[in-house]
Amino acid sequence: PISYPADHLPAWLATLHGYLPFEHMANVVRDSLVDRLSGNVARSYLVLSLWGIGATIITAAVLGRRK
Repeated sequence: PISYPADHLPAWLATLHGYLPFEHMANVVRDSLVDRLSGNVARSYLVLSLWGIGATIITAAVLGRRK
């Protein structure tokens, strides 16, 4: 969905797509290459931060269960 417009997706999938990290990572990369090209980059950083925190918590829980 980075190169495929989200408005071509079904409504439920377009909503889900807004919370997945793919488009947000593309926005951050675009913003790092060209200033002021992307729209709301702060939201993209927030979504990516939440995914990173969530992945860290899940990884720590899985590693904590291993003995």
